[in-house]
Amino acid sequence: MAKTRNEKKALIDRYSGLLSQHSDYILVDIGKAAMSHINTLKNQLKETGGEFHVIKNRLFKIAAEETKQPMKVQELTEATGLVVSGADPTAAAKALKAVQKEFQVMPVRFGVLVGEVVDASQVSAYADIPPREELLARLVGTLNAPLSGFAQVLSGTTRDFVRALSEVGIKKTAA
Repeated sequence: MAKTRNEKKALIDRYSGLLSQHSDYILVDIGKAAMSHINTLKNQLKETGGEFHVIKNRLFKIAAEETKQPMKVQELTEATGLVVSGADPTAAAKALKAVQKEFQVMPVRFGVLVGEVVDASQVSAYADIPPREELLARLVGTLNAPLSGFAQVLSGTTRDFVRALSEVGIKKTAA
């Protein structure tokens, strides 16, 4: 069923809004994906604040041009799905990778992550990045290690000094 000019304009506006709101997104081939696979991905994305949309390629290209998005327009053929991330940009890539691993569907065409066009291998690598909380914990541990070592050196010196005074005191009382 052909879409009217107003329906097409509404879709372009919707796609433009999505691209303006989300700087990180992934385009996937959904040609061999069943609705159950798509629903599984949608549910996983919903938990992380991400979204999934089936897009019209030609209208999406227009929206991408309007919002000045970096694109590989030659790769937008056949059925395409748009995966957008929520607050954690790696969560969408992780959810997509989990569905791909489970069902062997929805190969990545390309993505735009941190404003740069990336290929499927880079999206997969992005999915392997640990969560933000874990990275922050590692950073705090790294920053804390020298301070902990310094505190132990100081307490060791104090402990040795007290032990030496104690030995001197014992020798004087024995003498």
